[in-house]
Amino acid sequence: MSDRFHYSGYRALEITDFPHDGDFPELQGYFPVRKEGKIYLRFVLMSSTPHEILNVALAGPAGFALKKDGIAFWLSTKNGWLYHTTDSHPTKLFQPQRFTWYIFKVIYDIETGRYDLAVAEEEQKTPFLTLKNQWNAAHQPLSSVDKFSFIGDKGEDTSAVVYYVDDILVGFDQKIEALPLK
Repeated sequence: MSDRFHYSGYRALEITDFPHDGDFPELQGYFPVRKEGKIYLRFVLMSSTPHEILNVALAGPAGFALKKDGIAFWLSTKNGWLYHTTDSHPTKLFQPQRFTWYIFKVIYDIETGRYDLAVAEEEQKTPFLTLKNQWNAAHQPLSSVDKFSFIGDKGEDTSAVVYYVDDILVGFDQKIEALPLK
């Protein structure tokens, strides 16, 4: 936990990765397996090294793989761009700026295997990015979920990312009440 940077409250989680150290710092959260309904995920993220690799995922019992009950929602960075993987294809979203908080809101519909994504920049009330009806990462309807993850790279041990995560909220079947964007 870091009080150096935080979006709200007094602290945020700092994830710092070092290349070739054999360690993979990660925040991973679990909840009971959800096989139907909707998952509402909200989090706030800021990177001091947006050119480095980071990964954010919502996944199921099959783990962090592109298959049924695997990765449902996946954000990653590469060469300074933030991508989302939809229908098994990474697609560019935007170039995150250093030390800028981004508010992410995801609604994942388990039955259809599709999600909506909205991203707003700190202190902005209107999202600058809105995607609707996107296929989950593996293009698998009825793909259950039971965990989320914030990590550097996926096992290559090449990332030197430093990023901060705050205000993680996970809701089920009913919408999370909107919090002020400051």
